[in-house]
Formats: sequence, C-alpha cells, structure tokens
Amino acid sequence: MKILSIFVLCLFYFLKLINAQATIFDTYTWTGDVGNYSFVIYGTMFSIEDNFVTVNSIAAICSRPTYIDSSQTVQRLVCPPSIINSKLEEGGDLVVYMKTYIGGPMSNIQNWKLYKQISVTLKDMNTSGGAVTLSGQFSKVNIDQVKVKIDGADCQVLSVTPTQVQFKSPQKQSIGLYPFSLIVSGFEYKANINYVYGVAPTLDNKYSWKKVNGMTLLVVSGKYFSQDSDNIIKVNGVDYAASTADAPFGSQANINLKSDAPTNSIVEGSSFQVSIKVGGQSSDVKTFELVKPSITKTPTLFDIGGIAVLEGTFGTGSSSLLRQFTISTATILLQTINTTAIKFQYSINVGTYAMVLNLGGCELTTQITSSATPSPIINKYTWASNGVLNLYGQWFGYYVPNSVYINNGNGDTVQTASLSNGYDVLVLTPSTAMPSLGDSFSVKVTVKGRSTTVNFIYMQSISMQTLPIYRTGGIATFTGLYTVSNPNVVSLTIDGTQCNVTTISPTSITFIYPSKAIGQYTLLIYIGGYEYSTTVQYTNPPTPTLLKTYRWSSTGQMIFTGTGISYVNPNQFIINGTNYGATLAVASLKPGYDDITFTDKTLPSSILQEDQLFTVQVSTNTLLSNVVSFNFIKNISMNVVNIYSVDGLGGSVFTTINGTYGTSNKEIASLTIGSVQCTINSISPTSIVFSHNSNFVLGYNSISLNIGGLMYYTSINVISPPTPTLLYSYYWSNDIIVLKGSIFSYNSPNKVVINGFDYNSSPATLVNGNDEITFYDDFATSSLTIGQPFTVYVSNWVQDSNSVTFLYIKSISINTSVDIYSIDGLGGRASTIFSGLFGTTNNSAVSLYIGDVECNVNSIEQSLIDFSHSNPFPLGSNNVWISIGGFEYNTTVNVISPPKPILLNSYSWSADDNLVLKGSTFNYKSSNKVNVNGVDFDSPVATFLNHSIDQIIFDDSAPTSSLTLGQSFTVYVNNGIENSNSVTFVYLRSISITTKSLNNTGGNATFSGDYYVSDTSLVSLSIDGVEVQITDISPNTISFQYPSKTIGEYNLLIKIGGFEYLTTVQYVTKPTPSPSQTTATQTTESQTTNSQTTESQTTGGSQTTESQTTGGNQTTESQTTGGTQTTESQTTGGTQTTESQTTSGTPTTESQTTGTQTTNTQTTSTQTTAGTSTSSQTSSKPELPSDELSISFKLPISFILITLSLFLLLL
Repeated sequence: MKILSIFVLCLFYFLKLINAQATIFDTYTWTGDVGNYSFVIYGTMFSIEDNFVTVNSIAAICSRPTYIDSSQTVQRLVCPPSIINSKLEEGGDLVVYMKTYIGGPMSNIQNWKLYKQISVTLKDMNTSGGAVTLSGQFSKVNIDQVKVKIDGADCQVLSVTPTQVQFKSPQKQSIGLYPFSLIVSGFEYKANINYVYGVAPTLDNKYSWKKVNGMTLLVVSGKYFSQDSDNIIKVNGVDYAASTADAPFGSQANINLKSDAPTNSIVEGSSFQVSIKVGGQSSDVKTFELVKPSITKTPTLFDIGGIAVLEGTFGTGSSSLLRQFTISTATILLQTINTTAIKFQYSINVGTYAMVLNLGGCELTTQITSSATPSPIINKYTWASNGVLNLYGQWFGYYVPNSVYINNGNGDTVQTASLSNGYDVLVLTPSTAMPSLGDSFSVKVTVKGRSTTVNFIYMQSISMQTLPIYRTGGIATFTGLYTVSNPNVVSLTIDGTQCNVTTISPTSITFIYPSKAIGQYTLLIYIGGYEYSTTVQYTNPPTPTLLKTYRWSSTGQMIFTGTGISYVNPNQFIINGTNYGATLAVASLKPGYDDITFTDKTLPSSILQEDQLFTVQVSTNTLLSNVVSFNFIKNISMNVVNIYSVDGLGGSVFTTINGTYGTSNKEIASLTIGSVQCTINSISPTSIVFSHNSNFVLGYNSISLNIGGLMYYTSINVISPPTPTLLYSYYWSNDIIVLKGSIFSYNSPNKVVINGFDYNSSPATLVNGNDEITFYDDFATSSLTIGQPFTVYVSNWVQDSNSVTFLYIKSISINTSVDIYSIDGLGGRASTIFSGLFGTTNNSAVSLYIGDVECNVNSIEQSLIDFSHSNPFPLGSNNVWISIGGFEYNTTVNVISPPKPILLNSYSWSADDNLVLKGSTFNYKSSNKVNVNGVDFDSPVATFLNHSIDQIIFDDSAPTSSLTLGQSFTVYVNNGIENSNSVTFVYLRSISITTKSLNNTGGNATFSGDYYVSDTSLVSLSIDGVEVQITDISPNTISFQYPSKTIGEYNLLIKIGGFEYLTTVQYVTKPTPSPSQTTATQTTESQTTNSQTTESQTTGGSQTTESQTTGGNQTTESQTTGGTQTTESQTTGGTQTTESQTTSGTPTTESQTTGTQTTNTQTTSTQTTAGTSTSSQTSSKPELPSDELSISFKLPISFILITLSLFLLLL
C-alpha cells in the first residue's frame, strides 16, 4: 500500500512537470448569472488538474481547463467569483498570474481592467468594408484600451465614446456571419456579425498610366472603390491585386494595378477588357485599346484661331483610336494624326483651358493657353499665273479676314489663309499697280486690328545656273539672273542651312556654302523677299592645295590659305613631318579660298624659332596637300612715311623703311609698291632697303611685302621730290671741290653749272645729313683768283636747284692757341681778334660761330679777323666754324671765364681834370660802374694803359664834390658782370715835393713838401722803381732810407693814399758814408701799423715790387722782364691778392687770399747784393722756415696720471 501511495504521488508530480509553465492570453470573459459572474481566462499549458490563479493577490484553485479549439491548444479556465474582490469598482486594475502546481513556475502576468457592464448592439456590414459605428455601453475608456476584431483580423479603431465605437471593417468577398470580438482593457466581448452586399463598383470608360518603381501601371477610375483595403482589377477576366482608392468609398476615385505584368503581354493597339471587383461585387466590363500616349510639346494657341500641332507619342497613330479630343468649349477640328503629332484646327478666345485627349480609352489631360495673336509676319512672296500674288508668313487669319495693302494703295481682302509648308499663305490679285523690276515696294497685312508692313524688291523671276560644289564646304559663284547688286537683300539656303552671300550682281552670285554629304539638295534663294528654288549637287573635293603665303590674325593665330580644305571634317597640319591639330576651314579673305589655323593657340611659337625655315602640308578628308616651305616670322610692320616717285633722291641711292621684319635674309623677301616690283638691297630685323627702276605713281600706292611666306599689306603716299637745294657751303677734299645740298641724285652723276658752263659731278653721298657731290675744278675754276666770286647751281636731271654765288677760297687757317674769354669786351679791348689766313677783306661774305654763338665780324683782313658777340661762349673747348664765301673751316678754341676785376690802390688826375682809376678786367665794350662811398656812377668804357693795366677816366665832379683834401673815400668798380675789390683812397688834388740830390752810396734823406698825412702806412716812395723805406712823414716832410745807385738822374714816384706823383731825383758823389752804412748792402727797417705798401721793380736780374695794404691788408705788384719776376698783390679788409707775370721762361703766379689780417708790429728787411734782392718779413705771429718743421707740445699731468693708472691696472 505504501508502495502504491508513493507511486501515485510520483505520478502526480510527473504530470505536474509535464504541464510546466502556463501562458495567459490577453483577454478574459465572464460566465454565469448577473451578479454571480465567474472569471474566465484563456491560455495554454494549463494544468489538467487544478490550477492556482492569483488576482490582485487573491489566490484560488480553478477547475480543470477545457480545450476550445479542435487542435486542443487553447484552453479555457473558469475561476470562482470569489477570486475578484467584491469591493473592486468598474474599471479597476486586475493583476493576474497563475501556477499549475504548488511550487511550480509562474505564468506571465496580465494587467487588465475590471469591466462587467460592456455591451454592443451589432448590425450588418457591407462586404466592401469601410468605416462602421456600433452602439453600446463602453464605460469611460480611452481609444488605446479598445480593440476590434472581425474574423480574427484587427480592425482600425477610429473613435470610442461611452455609447459608441467606430472602426474600419475589413472587405469580405462573400456574405454571411463572421466572428466579432470587442476587447476593452483585456475584457473581450464576443459575437457573430453579419456581412451583406452593398453598392457594386462602377468603372469609367477611360484609363491612364502611372510610373511606380520603374513600372508602368494601369490606372482606372470610377466609384465605390475601397479606400481601406486592396481592390481587384480584372484584366481580360483574370483578377489582379490593385491599390486602395485615392478617395473615400462612393467618391470618384482612382486605383492602379500593383504590377505591370498584366498589361506587358498586351500588344500596343490591341483591345483588352477591364472590370473592378470590390467586396465580392464586380463592375461592368469595359473594352479598351492598349495605348501609352504622351504629350511632349503643347502648342500655344492664338485668338485668331488657326491650325496647331500637338507633339508627343500617340500609339499607332490611327485615327480610330481617338475617342475624345476637346479643349474646354472650343471648336476643334482634327486634321491629321500620326504616331508623333496631332494636327488640328481651332477657334478659341484668350485664356487657359483644360485639354483632354483620349486614345483607345487612355486619357491625358493637360493645360493649354490661348494668347493674343502677335502682329502678322510676312516672310516672302511668289507669283502664280495670271498675276496672282502669294504672300507667305505667320499669324494670318483662318477664321477672320485679312486686309492686304500694296504700296499703301487700296486694301485687298483675303477671307481666310491657307497652310503651305509651314507658312500661312494669302492668295490675292493686287488691285494696286506694281513698281519697276528691282524697285522696292511695301506690303502691309492687317489681321484683327494688328498690322505689319515689310519692304520687298519687285522681282518677276530668278534663274540660276548651278555647278557642283564640294562636300567639304567652301565658296561658290553661280551665274544667272538676279536683277540686284546688294547682298543685304539676299538670303540663300542649302537644305535649310543658311549660306553667307558675299557678293551679288545682276548676273552672278558668290556665297560661302556648308559641308554636306555627296548628294543633291534643295537650294532656296530669296531676293528682296522673292523666293526661288532649285537643286545643287555636292561632290568629292579635289586634292587640297596650300598657297605659299601665311598671315597672323589679330588674336595671334597663324593662318594658312588654300583650297579644298574641309569645313566640317577634322583637318591636320604636318609641320616638318610632325602632325598637329588644325581648325576647320573658314572662308578666306581671298575670295574663293579657305583659311585654317592651329587648334592649339600656343603653336607654332612653341615649336619654331624666329626666321626658322619650316615645311607645311595639310591633311584634309584623307587627302594631302602640296608641301610648302616657309620662314617663321612672328610679325611684320612698316613705319611708312612719304617716299619720292623717283629713286635715288631721298638722301641715299636706296629707299629705307624702318619697321619690324624678323629676318636679315633678303632672299626670302619680295616687295611690290603699286605695280612696281622693287629690288631689295638689304633687310634687317628693323629696316628694309630697296630700289626701283620704274617711277612710282603719285598718290597712295599699295604695299605688298612677303617675308618667308608671311604677307603684309599697307599703303604709302608717293610724292614728287622737292626742288634740289644748293647750300651756301663748300669745301676742298684732296683738291676736289665738294658742294652741299639736298635732293641730289645718288644713283647717277649730277650736273653742276658754274658761271653758265655745265660740268658732270659724282653721284651724291650723305654726310652729316646733307647730300654732297664732288668734281674736279681744274677747268671750271682755273681762271678764278683767290677771293673772286663764282655762281653755281646743280641739276639732279629732274629739276634745277637754286643758284648760289661763292667766293673762290682754297684754304683758311685760324690761330686759336690763345684762350679767349667767354664774355666780350673784357680782354683789354672791345672785341676779339684771331690771326690766321682768310683770303678776303669782305666781311659781308663771312660767317663765324663759336659753339652755338653767332659772332659779328667787325672786320677781316688777309691775316686778321676782328669779331664780337652778344651772348657768352660756353666754357671749355668750343668748335670754331667759319664760312668765307661759302668755303667752310672748322677748328677749336678754349674758352675761359674772365678773371674778377681788380682795382689797384692807385689813382691820378687826367689833363682835363678827370679821375683816372687803374686795374684789370674792366669792360672795354660797354660802360663800367664806379661806386664811390656806396653810390654808383656810370663811367666810359675802359682804355689800355700799359703792362696789361686797364684804366677808367671819368668825370668825378659829382662823386668827389663834397670831399676835402686828405679825406678818405672808398671805391670799387663793376664791369657789368661782377664787382672788383674795394679800395680806400685819400682825396688829394696834387703833391709837391722838394727833392735834393742823393748820395750814390745810399743813405737817409728828408724831403720837404706838401703831403697832407702823417701816417707812413698811407705813403709809398720808389726810386727808379725800387721801393724805399719811409722812416717818417708829416704834412710837410718825408724821411726815408734810399739805396745806393750810380750817379745819374732817376724817377721818383711818391704815392699818398693811392694818389701818385712822379718826379726825378739826382744821384751824386758825396763823402764816404759813416760806419753805419755798408757797401753794396743796405738794410732798412721800419715799423708800420695796420698797413704797408711796397713797390719794387727789378730789371736785368733785379726785382720790382709794388704793394699796398689797407686796414691790415697787403697788395703786392711786381713785374720781371728778361729773367725777372713781377708780382702784384693786393689785400683789402683781410684779403690778399698776388699777381705775377713772367716772360722768357719765368713763372707767373696769381693768388688771392681772403680772411687774413696783420696787426701790431711788422718788420720788413730788404737786402740787395750784386743785382740780387732778398726780402724777408717778420710779424708778431712767428712763421716757421720753409726748410724746417718744428713741433713742440706739452702733455697735461692729469693725462699722464690717468695713463699711468690704467697701465698699473693692466699689470
């Protein structure tokens, strides 16, 4: 028994293990009576014994489950009412789970709401499905708590209220009962719902197509299609899935097949049948033809009506397919239909309309616009028989009348236009007379108030004799009858391609035609609007040819010219054997020829060098041209100027035109001017030199220049050569006379006429810009004497020159070894003199230039020329050019600046009681100015005194009228260029001196007289030119030391304040001098304060010195002759001037010092021994000897100490 119990217990647990974990489904229901409902759940894997169910923590043992499906999978489990808390309200939470045995696994947990008061009132459903509203009690639930299922399928819940629920019912293909379930937060209401048939679908008598994912799907329209579930389209009796409707059930809607397979098997144009099935009900069957039309171009319509073409694809193009073609309310008349176009006639007002096209049931709808008609266009005209005029154009009226006016005459009415070859045509017999042939006439057409007027040329006929033309394109000339000569009124086309008419005459026309394949084409020509049609034959081109010229375009492209070069097929250049791309041919500037260039603009500059020889060949249409050699020239330009019609008269045997030529090889160049072929004598990159045997035509002549194949064209003005000119100039070259002029002949001898006799000369040569000719004068001038005039003119064999009278001069020489001053009148005379050989005394026949300054020749002699000049000469070496009777001579002369004027410390009175001043560089040509005490006074020109001393004599009545004897006055002279030094004089009218004889051994002497001063520095005294030492002076006495001299009478010159007085003194023999005197040596020492004057003169080895010092200034003047030295110096206001002149090998020195002053004490010692004079001067400022340099310095003790300290620091 125990064993059996154990067995039963084990079996029980085994069965529990088999049930394992249960699953509770999403819904629950109630069973039993109201108020005592049992709780029913559904699921799987419930225990076949008791199950332990927990609801809101209340557990209960529920009875054994039952299976509710045939497969015994879904179980129903009923729990007692006690499992639900009686206090739980409607809508409260239910948390439910279970176990199939104690300790077993827990099922899933369901969270539900407690609902017991849910009820639904069911009604019939349409098999087509759709939105349904059911009434009932639904408590207060949200839409997301409600689910509706019909036949197990979820329905979309649209809305929920406490009394209504709205949802979409599915489509059913048959009527009858179907399971219905309403689930509210887990509670499930179950029932059966009845499906019945509703309204059957209707199908329109049209279809269309739509593109979806690369498929072309059939689209049909109608009503009562399902918008909530797929519909069915039957094609030829077979059901195919279709899309949902694009509009609600009962509205006009469209549906489409979901695949293109049903229609792909149907041949275009074949018929097929279509019906619709919705909710088990079918529409009527429609029969269509399969067409897939499209509209690619919708025409614009116009309010005058007319004919239009609708472009697209229209199936087989059969008119039997056309079921509908309407444009709103317009009147449409079909004319033609084909696979790509529908032509129709219409009448319509302005507006936008819907256009409907139905082909075989396939319907297209699009918008089409009707606009206000433009003004009519009149394109051309022709004549029919019996004077009937055909006007071709556009916008003529088809449904409204047209009015036509010829030359503004009476209007002709044409009721309707016709269509011909794309043109609207008006046919009429003009009521107005036409003009003469070739004259213009106007045509005005008015349609519906809009007018257009054009001008035509009146033509009755055109004829043309065509010739075969080349398939490569090119230029052609056809003869015929064309009446006009203006290409602007001509239009010519070949096969619809416009050609360029270059020229036309009444009997010929030239035009550029395009390339075309070999064959015959229509040629249309319009002359002034008149149309003529013929045909032209295209043939194979001949072998291409290349001309021996090329040119550069304005954009820098190298252009070659030839014939037979393709206008449409690729061309190639072969340059030096290498292929390069070439452009298509274009019409050349040369009529009847073709031009091509490189496709790469950088060629040929990148492969060729300037002046390089290269070969060119053209390949076109598989044919090769001739091979041509060229030279690579980048540019040609000519700087053209007027040239003479006769050769050899332009300053050269040849004519030269400068420019850019790119070569020096004359063999590759040719030049033509007008019709004259020129001979090129030489060429360079910058000039071309040529000659010509024939004279050029006067006026503008064309120039054609070919350099290495590069052509250059321009024009040049040819003028008559001017009359030859003989200049007033000649010279001798190796005893050959040379004449100068212009426009002499360079390529043949010139004729020289001398005193009426003809002589031949050489051809001209160009020298310094002049033409020169030479000839031997043995016979021509053999009878002339030097200075004799002779008359000459020259003939270049075209014209005679002017006549010139020369003087016969064989040679000229000028001595220019002496420098001249740049200013006239300052060299000791008023003018300048050159010596030399001049051959005439006629100064009117003489021209003289020094530099660029023209001189005035005052007089000329055989060996002397006197001249003056107003403008100064440039300093330095200047060219001297002189022409005597036309004979020219050139040399040079050195021009120097004149020295500054010097006023000497010396004045006197002339015999007529005028003041006489001395100096140098006074003006001999114009008046000088004398400044006395700061006031300028005019004086006469200077005169020469002696020893290169200038003097000025002028009336002093005004300058010195207020001076008293002995009073000082200051003077300087201006020579018209600059001021001299300033000198202070003492005003004296005379000096009296009582002389005594002097001892020939020298000594001291005192002379009485009237001297007016007491300052020795204002006085100088010299005996026989030798300055003596003045030891004392008073107004009445002067004491001095005098030198020894031989017995005789000597000049004595005394100078007081610059005033000079000259007398004589007698040297006699006196007793032997005291021991203080020496023989042959005399020393004089004197002291001068602030001024010193010394004058000395030495002759035959002696020295003369004259000096004057004022205010600490010193002037020294000396002259040496025959081995003697003269020194002159003057110092004023701290300035010292020294002038010396040496003749016969002795030096001359001139110096000026400014800013020196001697004060305090100055000692001068002079010693003369055996004809030698030695002078030395000592002042308070010691001077070092010239042969010794002594340097002494002291170092400050501070410097020594600092240096020593630094040294110790370094140690």
